[in-house]
Amino acid sequence: MIADNLDNIRIYRDGRAVCARLIGPINRQTILGFQQRLEGVLRDRCFTLTLDLGAAEYLDSDGIRWLQRVQTALNAGDGELRLAIRQGSRIDRTLRLLQLDRVFRIELHDAEPENSAHSNSVQLTHV
Repeated sequence: MIADNLDNIRIYRDGRAVCARLIGPINRQTILGFQQRLEGVLRDRCFTLTLDLGAAEYLDSDGIRWLQRVQTALNAGDGELRLAIRQGSRIDRTLRLLQLDRVFRIELHDAEPENSAHSNSVQLTHV
């Protein structure tokens, strides 16, 4: 699965706040595509980047390192990274097990209904 496919990432902007909904796994095969799609956001120095991981299948060690690099880049420009995840999901359990819930700012949400990966969860301007 390649993340540069428009079906795997949806980016919404509202001023200096950006929400990117990542769909599918967050691993070595997908992070390059995600990074390429988010480069403009990071270059434009958005103030808040929320990565909506509600439709993400799982997060592996490469994905965790990528999230840490994104957080470092945003912090260098006075930005902030937020992770929106489903409570009790594989990603939630992974982050808590590794105690990364202390490193990342996490917004927990209830489980999503089926086929929610194709719905727009935020009311922002699609980029």
